[in-house]
Amino acid sequence: MISSSKRNPWHPSEFLEACQRKGAISTVAGPALEIAQRIKAQGPNLPVLLSLAHLAATVDVPIGLLLSYVERDKDPYRVFSVSKLGPNGETSNRRTICVPEPLLSKTQSWIAVQLLNNCTPHAASTAYAPGSSLYKAVRQHCGARWLLKIDLKNFFESINEMMVFDTFISLGYPRPICFQLARLCTRVFGAAQDDFARMRLGVLPQGAPSSPMLANLAVYKLDVSLSEIAAKNGWIYTRYADDLAFSTRSVSSRHETKELMWSILDQIRSFGLTPNKRKTSISPPGARKILLGLNVDTDRPRLTRSFKNNVETHVYAITNPAIGFNKHLEARGFESGPSMIRHIAGLIAYARSIEPDYADSLYKRLTTEAVRS
Repeated sequence: MISSSKRNPWHPSEFLEACQRKGAISTVAGPALEIAQRIKAQGPNLPVLLSLAHLAATVDVPIGLLLSYVERDKDPYRVFSVSKLGPNGETSNRRTICVPEPLLSKTQSWIAVQLLNNCTPHAASTAYAPGSSLYKAVRQHCGARWLLKIDLKNFFESINEMMVFDTFISLGYPRPICFQLARLCTRVFGAAQDDFARMRLGVLPQGAPSSPMLANLAVYKLDVSLSEIAAKNGWIYTRYADDLAFSTRSVSSRHETKELMWSILDQIRSFGLTPNKRKTSISPPGARKILLGLNVDTDRPRLTRSFKNNVETHVYAITNPAIGFNKHLEARGFESGPSMIRHIAGLIAYARSIEPDYADSLYKRLTTEAVRS
């Protein structure tokens, strides 16, 4: 939520009155109203943006600063890497996080909340959009006979500035501000901020508030193509960010599934994205099917046994008089008591979103022990 920013309401009559007061009916009003109508035709809740100065006034950020971001005078991001954590708390490969400086973050947040969140991604896209959830993403594949999973390498960094520009163009915005919006939402990697950096195409930085929904919208046509391929073969397709899932409850074979997989991989590559071969897998009938860390073998998503073992170990250790909070804290190597509490609370909160009764039983065990002690 951006409390200091205006919502950019658009009232044509008020705009015309303002143009009359300024004596700019012929030079400004007509072209501006045409732009506004074009934008509103793409989505009635989309904000009208006529120029970078208009955006600066709306978001309450100095126009000179926005211009410096557009011209890439400096790198306005704090960059670091973190380990990717799975739902069971295990670490995998590291990912690069780019945190924009405050006023750029404020601008990107306004773009995300007021503009991008008023767009509708493809129905197969199940992450980042308002109302989306991990549970909803996985539920469609429950009870499948066959499950095909494909992961995309460097998803955000694969969405380049031109793709972002085209996304804003598709929403009816004027080309100059589409270029500027694309620059505000992308970053040049691996180059000093000089004239050469200004000439390179930026990509979506993971960590920017605007990146998730822009990535969703930028691959809309890919979602269309993959949905058509899946439907033609009697399969269901969903995409949760860079995790693609295909499943069917119908009878199939490994040969048919592999043929489907090759056609999907070809389509992904033709779009300029790269599949991660190590994370591409086929689960046939009889095999355990785990999608996004959840078990989809039954009629609804369930927590995996490994996840439950992990969180139950924490609860057991803390509530066992022979171990207790302090010994478990030391054994698990947490930095502090509050950090361990936050970690366990996060696990239980995640469990509640999937199996509420199970999570409540864990919480009850913890609170009962806390009252006793």
